[in-house]
Amino acid sequence: TGGIVPVPSVTPQPIVLKKSGIAVSFGSLNWILVLNIMCGVRLAMQQIEKEISPEELEESHFSSINKFTLPPGSTKPKLYTFVDFAPEVFRKIRQMIGIDDRDYMFSLGPEQLMGNLLLGNLSSLSMRQSEGKSGSLFFTSHDGRYMV
Repeated sequence: TGGIVPVPSVTPQPIVLKKSGIAVSFGSLNWILVLNIMCGVRLAMQQIEKEISPEELEESHFSSINKFTLPPGSTKPKLYTFVDFAPEVFRKIRQMIGIDDRDYMFSLGPEQLMGNLLLGNLSSLSMRQSEGKSGSLFFTSHDGRYMV
């Protein structure tokens, strides 16, 4: 009779990536790279100080770039630069689709290493090389929820 039908709210379910690639373990060639990626994610998350609403997002947030030299305070010649693009925007996107900061950090940050070490597992992220011409490296979290 022309009434309004309420639409039930749906909580988005995370998409779990198919587990593929090679687990990067302590002592492997890419161990230091993976460790620096994980520490970079941790540092990047710590730099985002406050939560912002979508209305508070400004044009400058979309072009902001944070860079970190890893490991922090190192004087060794082999340093890594971790680049975090539009951190406030991506955090807001994660929040809007229901990804909690703590869960995100446990999947990609160094925290998951401690849990794995307690279980006797020395692996961290899984690595996969692109099959295309670029030969790019991709890393997936131990739980298959995120890709770097």
